[in-house]
Amino acid sequence: NCCGGEGALKGLSTQDVCTQFVLKQTMPDSGPGKSVCQQLMDQGSCMVVDVARGVFVSHAWGNSFLSLVDALESRFLHDKAWGADTAIWFDLFSNNQHSSTEKSFDWWCSTFADNIQRIGHTAIVMHPWNNPKPLTRAWCLFELLQTVSTESKLDVIMCREESEQFWEYFSYDEYMKMLSNIDVQSSDSMSQADKANIFRAVRRRAGGFGALNEMVNSAIKNQLVKSAQERFDAAVSSPESQPMDIAEFQLKLAGLYRVTSQYD
Repeated sequence: NCCGGEGALKGLSTQDVCTQFVLKQTMPDSGPGKSVCQQLMDQGSCMVVDVARGVFVSHAWGNSFLSLVDALESRFLHDKAWGADTAIWFDLFSNNQHSSTEKSFDWWCSTFADNIQRIGHTAIVMHPWNNPKPLTRAWCLFELLQTVSTESKLDVIMCREESEQFWEYFSYDEYMKMLSNIDVQSSDSMSQADKANIFRAVRRRAGGFGALNEMVNSAIKNQLVKSAQERFDAAVSSPESQPMDIAEFQLKLAGLYRVTSQYD
């Protein structure tokens, strides 16, 4: 409501929300600016939480802010593992946006890596589902690298509209097209210096770009199947589901298992 409600945020990217609202509302009359979380803690409106019950959100700043919020809300509504005590580590609110450009690559690198490892659970916002923008951003792929490297849990989340489209339009061709976009070496960043540093870090790893592409590809594939299986199980157990709906879900789930070469 402090931003004017959902209508005021419609059509805005996360970057737009940062520029138009977050920066303005976290700049005090005097002194340095704060993060949204720090400001709320100072006001007594929120408290420090256990990061072991948290989720690190990996997303593209150019994507729709409301779609990101909807993806998180949808997961909270439908996944019991995301309980009321689950905290969200969302850089827009968790980091001080006033000083973000002053931080070095090493600071961001260690901040993301340390938080991902401490939290142990990353959720990547797949938007749009058939050409996920996070998979084209160097920082998002770096976050996925840290997630896989630290053996942290990975969730794939979508807003409700994208989830519906995924189920309606999913096909082998669309799936292969999506996976073909996972190429760390083709990813980009607003900062070319950050991109060069991330690429340098990838090259230092065993297997380089090829190994990272394979790791990310496998993680995304497994999570898509997991999410689809959970959706199918929920449909089967729902008294509102019709037999034809369940049959359609089953057919699409079988197709997903087939194109991901999972036959067991």
